[in-house]
Amino acid sequence: MARFLSWLLLDRDAGRRAAFVSVILIVVQAALLAAAAASDNALWLPGRDIGLLEHPGIPTILVADSVALALLGFAARRFLRLPGRLPVSDAPSSRRLLRRAVSRGRSVLLLRGRAGALFWFAAGVGTLFWLQNALQTRRALEFYGHDVFDSSAHPASYVVFRVVLWGSWAILYPYVAVAFLGISGTVYRATATLARRGRLTYRAFHPDRSGGYATIGDISFATIMAILALYTSLAVVIVTHHRLNILQISGLAILSVALVLLTFFIAWPVGRFMWRRQRRERRDNYRRLSRRPDEFAALSLMWIGSGTSYSPYAKYQVVLINGARLLPVVIAFARVAGAI
Repeated sequence: MARFLSWLLLDRDAGRRAAFVSVILIVVQAALLAAAAASDNALWLPGRDIGLLEHPGIPTILVADSVALALLGFAARRFLRLPGRLPVSDAPSSRRLLRRAVSRGRSVLLLRGRAGALFWFAAGVGTLFWLQNALQTRRALEFYGHDVFDSSAHPASYVVFRVVLWGSWAILYPYVAVAFLGISGTVYRATATLARRGRLTYRAFHPDRSGGYATIGDISFATIMAILALYTSLAVVIVTHHRLNILQISGLAILSVALVLLTFFIAWPVGRFMWRRQRRERRDNYRRLSRRPDEFAALSLMWIGSGTSYSPYAKYQVVLINGARLLPVVIAFARVAGAI
């Protein structure tokens, strides 16, 4: 397993491999479900019953699986490049600190040590949720008030979708959660340590227009979007069935907390450093300009205002992250109002 994970996430071009595997995953899952539902005559069902092609939650679940894996590959590649890309002072010791951090992160991605134990614990919890779902779906009419394509009345679809769900809930999601937790926690600790020691620097004319910190923004953005994909798939399932159960409530609670906290957590040390740097430069240049005409100070103020960003995120990332922060509130309000 470690060899496969290394090939998927840690070797050269591993990011592309993760994206390729995610495409294969969604194609295989969709083909198996379509074949099973066709054999059960459950692609469409009459009345209020929901066939495979009438269930909007199914494509969102499959897309969420694929997107989460692809984003993990993207984040892993950015994470492995941190020692050579993060702008730091006192280069030798700072680079050593980053290399040690990346080494710890690699161990998490390979599920070594406590990461492996955490994965198996999460897999066990996912399996318990899966068992409850399997029991509920056997009595779909009783539980949901209508039939669904993967109820026990459609045996091939029931078995195939249970296999798909177990792969997602007991293997993919636990691994993605542990991997992103390891990456985000390592990034936070490393950047917080560097910031505390005064070793973070800002490169005003860096091509990424984020002072050299776009890599941190990319890692944080990938983590948030992976959680958003899972959150969206669960929300669509709730809308489809118009009924909450303990699985959905638990999932919404966990993902809501993760979605809100991680939009601030990962990039917090870097974001705080950049905000303080921007405030200091504005203050210093304004004071210089107020004492006497100073073209350099004026140009610096113009550059701070429009030429560079004191944020690790690109503009489109800021828009999507702010939307992710609002989504749990919107879903909760809509649910209370009876709109979904």
